[in-house]
Amino acid sequence: MKFQLLLIFMLFSIVGVFAQQDSVKLKNGYFFGVGIAVGTGSQNGVYVMAHIQVQHSTSYLALKGSSFVVLDILGDEPTPSVSDVSLIVGKSYTFGGIHNFQIGSGLSSVTIVSRGALLPCKSCGWFESNKYETITKNVIGLPIEAKYNLYSYRRRGTISFSLNANLNKEQSYFGAAIGLIAGRLR
Repeated sequence: MKFQLLLIFMLFSIVGVFAQQDSVKLKNGYFFGVGIAVGTGSQNGVYVMAHIQVQHSTSYLALKGSSFVVLDILGDEPTPSVSDVSLIVGKSYTFGGIHNFQIGSGLSSVTIVSRGALLPCKSCGWFESNKYETITKNVIGLPIEAKYNLYSYRRRGTISFSLNANLNKEQSYFGAAIGLIAGRLR
């Protein structure tokens, strides 16, 4: 029985080692990329994300900013929003030279803006009205992302499909987006 367990463990170890190898041979090279994506998510508005990333072998590091954008041009109320700035570290796997899957997590600073109490206007004129208080909260969050990238020749242009979530104590959220990445393999 011990021999069978040892054999199964060795088999999974070998498979795990081969799964960690990237089919695009970066060797001592790095991939630098800048991307932008739009989509939808668990909050009102459009999910917008921008990031800068560097990848070496099967690891990557990304600085990402994302926000739910609501356009309210004529309203007097503060526009509720959730935005974050994240530092993400993750693993990257490339198959067939053009299909890439990335999964990562890190640390983020989350800003939540919401509407507060009604502030009465003491000397309102004809075109003035009561205003609402703006409540801003800053919390630390845990960002999680899973991303599929379809690389073009030499990774200069990439189409990206991503799922993102941010877990925090105030208002956790998720988003799904499609975007473009421009980069350079060095």
